Amino acid sequence: MQIIKSNGDKVPFSADKVRASIRRTGADEAIIETVLENIEKQVHEGMTTAKLHHVVLNELKKESTCFACRYNLREAILKLG
Repeated sequence: MQIIKSNGDKVPFSADKVRASIRRTGADEAIIETVLENIEKQVHEGMTTAKLHHVVLNELKKESTCFACRYNLREAILKLG
């Protein structure tokens, strides 16, 4: 399954990359696996990384708003200018 990066490149979907990004929020393994299972059901061919980020964020919000805020830190910093 190919994911489209913001620069237009296509790369294979990597559950390991998603797992690592969620792990950096401080989430425990049980939450990571639950979120990852839900994400893998929603990923489709040609999905953009921005859309994937949004899906991960929504799934994290269902588990813990604390982890969701940490996951969304990059976007928050960009909004500050």
